[in-house]
Amino acid sequence: MQGYFPTPDDQISIGFAGDAIDDLMRQDIDRVYPNNGLTHLRIREIKENHAYVGTIRKPIDVKVIMGGKAHTLELGEVIGRACNELIDKIYPALTTLIGRASSDGIVTLLQNIIITGGGSQIKGIDTVLQKKLADDSFESPKVRLAGQDYKRYVALGALKAARAARENQWQYLLA
Repeated sequence: MQGYFPTPDDQISIGFAGDAIDDLMRQDIDRVYPNNGLTHLRIREIKENHAYVGTIRKPIDVKVIMGGKAHTLELGEVIGRACNELIDKIYPALTTLIGRASSDGIVTLLQNIIITGGGSQIKGIDTVLQKKLADDSFESPKVRLAGQDYKRYVALGALKAARAARENQWQYLLA
């Protein structure tokens, strides 16, 4: 973000994220393992520990307690299907934003795609997006992750943008 602040045309909001992945996983787990008794919190924990995108990985055996007894559930396909739905939402939005970019900065933009937020913790999200861009003939794309410290980077970026904003760039919300 150099030289200007993003406008609405520089952004796309996707109403599909972690909670939607949790819901898809819940539906699939309930279908494969009826009466499993897993809570929303436990499903989120499973997702956060095992989330991945790309080719379906098997096995991903997850130990759970059901009815007071330990069970091992094979959740590779469940996790993969749910998380790959996110790629199906992100990729078209990414290519739309790239298409809106100025031709003067497109090469730099393609070399600096950084995934942040909770989605950056999904194994393989950077390589899958980079491969899809390359397969669609985008010029030498480079997709990276913000890393484990992603929340700090988001906050620092917001602080940097706020400090650089001129008074007329602020929007006031009326309560």
